[in-house]
Amino acid sequence: MNRTVSIILIIITILGVSSCTTDDNGTGRISINFIHEVDGSALQTDTMQYVNEAGNTYSVESLKYFISNLKLIKSDGSIIPLCEEEKIIYVDNELPATMYEELPDSVPAGVYKSLTFTFGIEEADNHAGLFTTPPETYMESTEELGGGYNYMRMRGRYAQTPGVNEKNYNFFLGIGQIHPSTGLGADEVRYVHNDFPVTVSNISFELDKDEEVVINLIMDIQQWFQEPHEWDFQNIGGSIIENQDAQIMARENGENVFSAYVNDNRGVH
Repeated sequence: MNRTVSIILIIITILGVSSCTTDDNGTGRISINFIHEVDGSALQTDTMQYVNEAGNTYSVESLKYFISNLKLIKSDGSIIPLCEEEKIIYVDNELPATMYEELPDSVPAGVYKSLTFTFGIEEADNHAGLFTTPPETYMESTEELGGGYNYMRMRGRYAQTPGVNEKNYNFFLGIGQIHPSTGLGADEVRYVHNDFPVTVSNISFELDKDEEVVINLIMDIQQWFQEPHEWDFQNIGGSIIENQDAQIMARENGENVFSAYVNDNRGVH
């Protein structure tokens, strides 16, 4: 073996050892603490005290939804799935046990800058019988509405003036429908899956070996009704599950609903 080849092999060996040492920093754990707010204040249910940009007064009586496909983005841009197997998380404001999720898999130690997930259930997984027990089964939709499961069910009341002609609303986001109006196939319905990706970029933290980091994931409910689409219950109405135009508006507003901050170690929940 000549001198040049020997030197190259030595360099490759050194780099290989260095690389393994650098990458092998151990693992930690991630938990998600779900928080629901309206304009930065903790959600209070069953009270007509909230006002959206369109001037509608509204309440929130119940809030439940799914998120799935969670991933963390490291500072170098690499993507780390938070669960080796597809995990769908159910959150219900009336069930405290669903408001905190200890994710099952270990996560490589390192510096992270953002969190991504799917709001709802992706089309390949959203089919009848996915869940077999409550409370998730309560989110199942009918075959006439596309089957599968709603991504979110938020219920409450709205009015232009509190106490005057209050009406119920069902802000259900899920599989939408497009109905051809004329011609051949006018009776055929095309179903549209309205799940959407969310990126939460306002977090930055370092996960050390054997550490647990709690990500406080905040949903600001007011955002569902204000940006980029001003939401006027008086014009849109109280039920949107069969209104694909309204589903699109809700989906686009929902991209800005979430923010997050991080606790080192286990937080109070």
